This record gives sequence, C-alpha cells and structure tokens, in this order.
Amino acid sequence: MRFLVTYFPFDWQNCTMVFSSYSYDSSEVSLQTALGPDEQKRQEVYIHEGTFIENGQWEIIHKPSRLIQPPADVRGGGEGQREEVTFYLIIRRKPLFYLVNVIAPCILITLLAIFVFYLPPDAGEKMGLSIFALLTLTVFLLLLADKVPETSLSVPIIIKYLMFTMVLVTFSVILSVVVLNLHHRSPHTHQMPIWVRQIFIHKLPPYLGLKRPKPERDLMPEPPPVALRDSPASGWGRGTDEYFIRKPPNDFLFPKPNRFQPELSAPDLRRFIDGPNRAVGLPPELREVVSSISYIARQLQEQEDHDALKEDWQFVAMVVDRLFLWTFIIFTSVGTLVIFLDASYHLPPADPFP
Repeated sequence: MRFLVTYFPFDWQNCTMVFSSYSYDSSEVSLQTALGPDEQKRQEVYIHEGTFIENGQWEIIHKPSRLIQPPADVRGGGEGQREEVTFYLIIRRKPLFYLVNVIAPCILITLLAIFVFYLPPDAGEKMGLSIFALLTLTVFLLLLADKVPETSLSVPIIIKYLMFTMVLVTFSVILSVVVLNLHHRSPHTHQMPIWVRQIFIHKLPPYLGLKRPKPERDLMPEPPPVALRDSPASGWGRGTDEYFIRKPPNDFLFPKPNRFQPELSAPDLRRFIDGPNRAVGLPPELREVVSSISYIARQLQEQEDHDALKEDWQFVAMVVDRLFLWTFIIFTSVGTLVIFLDASYHLPPADPFP
C-alpha cells in the first residue's frame, strides 16, 4: 500500500485487499460475495459489531467490495482465468491529537512572535522573546519528525505550516534587530534623510494609528505681559528698566528647534547689549552675567536639538515596529488560512466507485 502523507494529519488512506486463488482458475474455483438481509449480494465489507474495536487514530469511512469476474470464454471454458474479490477500506485520520498538541501551540507561539513588534524597544526583551519563539518552534519540529512517516515523495502539510511559521519567526528576529538599530541612533552617528522623515514621520503614522504628541513648549500657555514702571528708589535706574523692557521674547532666547537647519545656534545676547541700537550700557558685572547666560542658552539649544533628533529616530523605530506588526498579522492570517483551507478540501470521496 502506498502511504500518502501530503495532507498529514488531515489525510485519508485507501487500504486495498485482493483475494484470489493462484492455484486454481475460474473453472475450478468460483468466488461469490455473501448475501445481505435483503437477499442481495453485499457490496461492502461486513464488520461484526461485537468484535470491532474502535481505533483512536483512524475511523472507517467506506468499506466497499468488488467481485471481478473475467468474461466467459466459450472456446477455452474459462481455463487460465482467475476470479478476484477486492475489499477496500477507506479510512480517515483523526486529527484531534495533532490539533491540540502541535498546531495550537504553534499558533500561540506565532502570536508571541507577532507581538514582539508591540513590545517597546526600551523594555530590552525584544530579541529574547524572538529567539525564544524560534527555539520553541525548532523543538516542535524535531519532536514532530518522529511522528511523520519517513518519505521523500511529498512534504506533509503540518511540516509546511511549521516551516512557514519558522520563516516568520526568523524574520521577526531579523526585523527586531533593525528596529533596535533605528531606536538607538543619535545625531552623532546618523543623519536622518529627508525621505525617511517624510515617509515615517509625516505620512505613515496616521495610517498605522500613531499620533505624535506635541512638544511641551507648545502646550504651555503664554505668560501675560508685565509692564515695568520707572522706580528710582529701586537702585537700578531707568536704564535698567528700559533694558528689561527691551529684552527679547522666549523664542529669541530659546528658539524652537529647526531640525532641517541644525547649524543655527542660540543667539548671542551680547550683540543685543553692545549693538548699535542698544538702549543703555550695562556694568561689566552684568555683561559677564549676560555672556554666561548666552553660553548656557547655546548649550541648552544644542542639547534640545540633540534630544529632538534622537526622539525622531525613536519615533521612526516605533512606526517601523507598528508597520511590521500589521504586516506579520496579515501574512500569518493569510498563510494559515491558505494552508489549512487546502487541507479542508481533501475529503474522502462520497462514492467509493464513481
């Protein structure tokens, strides 16, 4: 009997048994099938219910029989021709064991591999979870190798699904490396191309359900303007009041970062004091204070630009992560449906003798 394992464990087999006499021809031995309760010749194998033991792995679908009688030869008298009785047992495998112990765990492990892309890169467990899923599938494949008949004529459908799942999990490991590489980039090591900014920051996030929060500076309310009066008793004099009235706004001291022109630095407050349009002159002590403030402003501006560009890379990694998440969900769903729907159409024939 040829054992077909293409649709294992959703397969069915046809076990054929042929009975004939090789010592006597049809002129000496005549084979006949038994008669049924209706005095008709039986066309199927009779199985006594008292002696039949149900198998936990196979179930009988059809059990037909066929009597093959050679045509009568008047001249030869039937010498040399033999009659045959063929019994067919069409049996189908019960796949419950493999569904519970192999396929269901593989689907759950695949879901773990998919949700690797939902795990934040800062958690530090992306690679560990991906490799764990890959090793688990490898162990399943090794355990299943002993359960599958050894043949090179075809690849069982359950092995196809395991290989498909293993390919997905392998790609999840590789793509997790890509996501972590994007997440940990900084302006000191990588410069973000314009097309990356346009695609992964401006265009893709709305389609993936992502929305970047606004900077805290844009959310802070503007303080109300305060008018300073001339107060001679304060000890500063009108010149100092005039200087503070003419002080630049917040955007002048800490301008909003322009990530497309990183060469722009914080303004130098000394030109505001010593320029041609200065209102008053300041004492040397205040000049040193303003110079120090200008230096601090430049350093804060550089740090803010650095943090903003680093956050851009982290947001790009988040977008790529979400893109891979939806891609893997689609591929896993479509691949699983295609593989197992193909097996669902492989059914035993309704009529064993069409």
